[in-house]
Amino acid sequence: MSELIERTISGQIEYLARTVPDQPSVKYHSGFDYERTYGQLDAECDRAAKALLALGFKKGDHIAMWATNYPQWIITLFAASKIGAVFVTVNTNYKIYEAEYLLRQSDSACLVMCRGFKDTDYVGIMKRLVPELSSGDRVIRSRRL
Repeated sequence: MSELIERTISGQIEYLARTVPDQPSVKYHSGFDYERTYGQLDAECDRAAKALLALGFKKGDHIAMWATNYPQWIITLFAASKIGAVFVTVNTNYKIYEAEYLLRQSDSACLVMCRGFKDTDYVGIMKRLVPELSSGDRVIRSRRL
């Protein structure tokens, strides 16, 4: 048991990918055709971690996730863990003021999100919070956030 306590969340996926690589790990069917073994999931999370690093994110950065139950949520969680980033979850029911408060207080350097949930348009909210998004620049320095 103490061995498990010593592992990080990404370390656990890496351990399972080494020991039971062909065992099923994730299966989504609601609107997705997504099934991965531990080996496949670990490889996918490695690719996502490398992408985060290539974008300039590093250990200690805060990466926020604003999405419902999507495969990308799990991948982002493990990828953030692999690079030593802090994973920040955003409540799927947040509206503009709550989202702004959380993103400012969490010191998030990155936001991964889906388009929206129920009656909340996440894209619309972010366009209002960060008008700089329309500039087309790769790196955005938001005055508000």
